Amino acid sequence: MKQDKPFDYEAQLPKAEQSQAHYSVPEDYFEDLERNIMARIDAVQGDAEAAPPTPLVGLWTKVKPSLYLAATFVSIYLGFKLIAPETSSPEQPRPVASAYDVSDEEYIQYYESYALEVETIAQEQALAQLQDL
Repeated sequence: MKQDKPFDYEAQLPKAEQSQAHYSVPEDYFEDLERNIMARIDAVQGDAEAAPPTPLVGLWTKVKPSLYLAATFVSIYLGFKLIAPETSSPEQPRPVASAYDVSDEEYIQYYESYALEVETIAQEQALAQLQDL
């Protein structure tokens, strides 16, 4: 049976001298840093001063997007009105289910006659099916 050796992490890592060689700063970097930053700031400020001033924005330019939006909503509303006009006008009353009062006895008579009609139709269909066999 083989003995497993523990993994040697230290052997895989570079030595301290090798690692420090990668992390170095150029000569006189910090001595020239302030001068380099100030030169960049002066260049940016010079460009900003040389740029022409922004023109004044008129009232129409500010209001135009809102008016366009309102016009869009109005046109959509009118489009829907043209496509799907109202089907009922408010002057015409809605139809009522019953124009007069019906008593319970009349309902009972109606449903009894209806049930009798349905029963006779069912019997006729059953007889027709039996005759087909």
